Amino acid sequence: MHKRPDLLAIAFGLALSGSALAQTPLDQTVATLTAQGYEIAVTQRTWLGRMRIVAVNGTTQREIVIDRTTGEVLRDITTKRTDANGG
Repeated sequence: MHKRPDLLAIAFGLALSGSALAQTPLDQTVATLTAQGYEIAVTQRTWLGRMRIVAVNGTTQREIVIDRTTGEVLRDITTKRTDANGG
């Protein structure tokens, strides 16, 4: 009767694989922006410990600031670029 150790090993393996797939709020935001057609120009940590993401899609620039731990979007600003590279 070695069924219990096998089941425990499977359950433990599934638990570990689930935690490896967990994404941070930054990863989720970057994935969403990329899926929307944006190219990530900058990701950086602010001096307040927040994450700042600047993404570009043609002539549109988007700046998003999120709380690293909760994932709350603290700012989401979309502007039109008028420089030589953006149009």
